[in-house]
Amino acid sequence: MDKNDLKKQISRLVDEASVIAPSISRFEEDNGYGRVTDEDFDFDGFVSWKMEARAILNRLSNFNSDLFSYLYKEYVSIEEASKNWHSKSIFIHRIRQLLVGAFSLIDSPLFNIYTESGASNITDNTEVIWSKIKNDFGVSKYSFGNKIKFVEDEFKRKIIFRDIEHSYTLAVNDFSKPAVILAGSVIEELLRLYLIYKKIHISNDTFNEYIKICENQGLLKAGISKLSDSVRHFRNLVHMKYELSMKHTISKAAAMNAVSSIFIIANDF
Repeated sequence: MDKNDLKKQISRLVDEASVIAPSISRFEEDNGYGRVTDEDFDFDGFVSWKMEARAILNRLSNFNSDLFSYLYKEYVSIEEASKNWHSKSIFIHRIRQLLVGAFSLIDSPLFNIYTESGASNITDNTEVIWSKIKNDFGVSKYSFGNKIKFVEDEFKRKIIFRDIEHSYTLAVNDFSKPAVILAGSVIEELLRLYLIYKKIHISNDTFNEYIKICENQGLLKAGISKLSDSVRHFRNLVHMKYELSMKHTISKAAAMNAVSSIFIIANDF
């Protein structure tokens, strides 16, 4: 699988998104998709764009399921949820976010972990990684698992543990951008599952909405208040304009802070 070819395909799809659905430029983090409509929507172009986006994310998931399964599962989830949305442009915007995330993850060393000889040298086994996490953050796998007891689905728990391990591994090896993407994805999913567990209605299915609900409900006060920098980086990479995402640089310290934010949030569950 040629990285450069994949990145060119993804870059093209991301660029085409705003041509097919011009109104996605009106998306606002604070107000969601209220102003996103199907005005000037290219319905013919949408069909092929959707098929290509799904094919690429599926191909990446099949190539490296550990790294990309989350993105493909998100695609499937978004596709199903979009049946009830008022605009197909929302679907375009949400999938573009996934494609931008995939673009950054392709550059991570974990991309080739199962295909290139010696690539696995960057990773340790689960026990060693969590030993290092405990040394750096004072959190064991067992104690973290107890904090997220509200995540009862064993498959989801496994994915969360795995993505934390990968995010930490990327961060300590100076692959800051993909580390922040994975850490942000873990935080986003944990917040979503926690709100569902608390039986709190989610009106706008976005990371920003989860944070606002927690703030308004007085939930996770300490953790939420310390999320600002990590959330800002995650938004720049995944939830804001593609141009910003491609040029955005992140320090190793910021990546480690993003990983740390997972445990700060979990401590308040």
